Amino acid sequence: MIVVELMNGTLEELLTDDNFYYSDYWKVAVYKAIKEISSALNYLHYNNYVHMDVKPSNIFLAKMPASPQDLLNVKFKLGDLGSAVKINGKINQLTLEYSSPDVFRGVANPSLDIFALGMTI
Repeated sequence: MIVVELMNGTLEELLTDDNFYYSDYWKVAVYKAIKEISSALNYLHYNNYVHMDVKPSNIFLAKMPASPQDLLNVKFKLGDLGSAVKINGKINQLTLEYSSPDVFRGVANPSLDIFALGMTI
């Protein structure tokens, strides 16, 4: 049995909701997402893994905000590790829209995740 934390939304859902996207709190939420996802990627890379699928639909929210002001308290978490591989491992799958041209070399390295995070932002 695998037990995981229940997540109640994604960054992709927030991006499509104009009430949040155009609010005065959006910029703070983006900075917070960058910090929290960068920290998660640092942990993965330190442990010799590359996520390989960083994108808005894989950035989860512990709780979906009810109002734009709630963006200040949102916790962003990186999920869907189904594409993760060891550093220098063979790339098995990816999302082209968020991938660096370097993916065509076929070897996973942390810079691919950093590029995908940049594309996400």
